[in-house]
Amino acid sequence: MGVGLVGFPLRNVLGLPKVIMKVFFNKPENLNHLIEQLVSLAETARRDGLLALESKSSEIDDPFIALGIQMAVDGTRPEVIEEVMRTEIAAMGARHKEGKKILELIGGAVRVRHDRHLARVVLMLGNLSDPDSIGPSMAVALIGTLYGALMANLVCIPFTEKLSIRSHEEAMAKEIILRGIMGIQSGDNPRPFSKS
Repeated sequence: MGVGLVGFPLRNVLGLPKVIMKVFFNKPENLNHLIEQLVSLAETARRDGLLALESKSSEIDDPFIALGIQMAVDGTRPEVIEEVMRTEIAAMGARHKEGKKILELIGGAVRVRHDRHLARVVLMLGNLSDPDSIGPSMAVALIGTLYGALMANLVCIPFTEKLSIRSHEEAMAKEIILRGIMGIQSGDNPRPFSKS
């Protein structure tokens, strides 16, 4: 934790429990529901016009979809909509990378501590003139090495990998939303794409 506090601003480190909660409790995006919602919005827009989507805004629970629909209803140019939404996706990716980097830094520090314990073993073996101190010194060095290896390999590395997967899933969902909003704004027929 000390390494995290030195390497990152305090607010980022204090947000680490929230990042760790995402590892265990993050609900994956329901892509089928997302696509169905976008298809429904596209059908309404084709049938009744883009302005009809304004009345459906209360039914939209995803703030990213609501942002895109609101910009489309307001008559924002397609390239501006895409730029704003891509900026949101990039900001989300940057937030995810921050949390992941803190865990990577802590895992790296644990591995450095592991190396320090190995150095302690080397120093202990250099002092073979006192055989009574070898056993306790070896036990302390090996227990520290074990704890460091467990922390790095069973906590930090798996957590960062799972956070990467979660980030990829969320980015994919946002990309689907972006393409759906662009299709709605341009008046594309959604049915050929709803099956895939």
